[in-house]
Amino acid sequence: MIVEVIGAIVAVILQAAGILFLAPLITGFSRTLKARLQTRRGPHILQPYRDLYKLARKSMVIPDTASWLFSATPFVLFATTLLAGLLIPLISAQAPMSMFGGALAVVYLLALGRFFLALGGLDTGSSFGGLGSSREMTISAIAEPALMLAVFTVAIGAGSTNLELTMIHEAMILEYSGPYLGLIEWSAWMKQLVLMTLLVNIFFPYGLSAGWSPLPLLLSVLLFIVKLAALAIAVVLVETTNAKLRLFRVPELLAVAFVLSALALISMFLF
Repeated sequence: MIVEVIGAIVAVILQAAGILFLAPLITGFSRTLKARLQTRRGPHILQPYRDLYKLARKSMVIPDTASWLFSATPFVLFATTLLAGLLIPLISAQAPMSMFGGALAVVYLLALGRFFLALGGLDTGSSFGGLGSSREMTISAIAEPALMLAVFTVAIGAGSTNLELTMIHEAMILEYSGPYLGLIEWSAWMKQLVLMTLLVNIFFPYGLSAGWSPLPLLLSVLLFIVKLAALAIAVVLVETTNAKLRLFRVPELLAVAFVLSALALISMFLF
């Protein structure tokens, strides 16, 4: 019993460390690759780590109109995103905290963080922050159901909901600075990593370790990094070769994703 508890604690620590370390790295890799494709020098691949260090050392400027929500938002956003990452299989098919929830818990945790971020944008009374929060909730109202339907479709096929296997953002965090801004940016990078992990490990589960043994884990880490790098390259290519969508075109794209997810879910019952 003691050995199992220690093993579970070690698994949580290893996966949490992996999420915290890889999130800035994959962001830095994507930014550097995008700059190279646009024939720019761009930032160094390790620039996100430098940004976090710089923000952690800066003092904060908190608006006089802000309430406790403004200060609580960075911590809630960081905690919910990290917890969501611990509920999904990263390098092992056994997610460290899968016993506390499956697919629904991941979606709700990410939605909770998004909700608090929108509240933080509204809390200061800034018109620009309110605009960003309004747009964020508009997109979230379509994006979250589409994500849930997609996850449900995969869950029905597996027979379980267990997961073992740019301006909008900036407008809401306009008033944040210093360590608070660092936590929010780090959370955004972690959320990107969580969504990318869901994609690669659901559709390409090859290389996931069956447990937490050292040698299989090492191979799983290497394959996981390769899969993340391949997905990041694909995303950067799409972003570089396509013009940015107008804001009012984004709900149309998400609506198509929602309809396709709904059709996929219905077809699972019919066929």
